[in-house]
Amino acid sequence: MDDIINSFNIWGNSLMASGMCAGLYAEYRKDENTISDILAGHMKVRIHFAPYTPAEYIQAIEEFDVTAFENAMVAKEE
Repeated sequence: MDDIINSFNIWGNSLMASGMCAGLYAEYRKDENTISDILAGHMKVRIHFAPYTPAEYIQAIEEFDVTAFENAMVAKEE
């Protein structure tokens, strides 16, 4: 079970690192898995998942940056 949980968490970490979700990990709880369930091949794993919600709208406010313009002009003169 440790290998399954570790593999899932490695995959979840790669999704988080690439910005595909805010969080994702798996957890195995002994109290939720009785010996008889495990012997029957029935195991329970909790998946904690936090996907990014879609944006309804994004408002972009533009401002003219005089300092950036001045710095660009000075750099071209040198």
